[in-house]
Amino acid sequence: MSKFNKNPLFVVQKDTVEEVENFFEYFFKKFGLEPLFNYIQQIFQLLMESVSDYPTLMVAKSWLDQFIQALEAILGNFDDSLVGLIKHNLLRKA
Repeated sequence: MSKFNKNPLFVVQKDTVEEVENFFEYFFKKFGLEPLFNYIQQIFQLLMESVSDYPTLMVAKSWLDQFIQALEAILGNFDDSLVGLIKHNLLRKA
């Protein structure tokens, strides 16, 4: 069994070609959204670091749920499978 991906994804921008691991990474790199993603990821990390008890966890969960709902509303014109993929990957990274 080969360790290599049989159908790798590549992002081509001007003079550079870069391999990406999944569609989510491809989407963010292709449209230049990496700085935004890094910013959102830092916010999630700070939010999770502030959780020290159950009530704080519930507030953090509420904020994350609101963020996911807003993201789903923005992506409402896309296919449901794309929204599910983005939601799954975003929660996995947080």
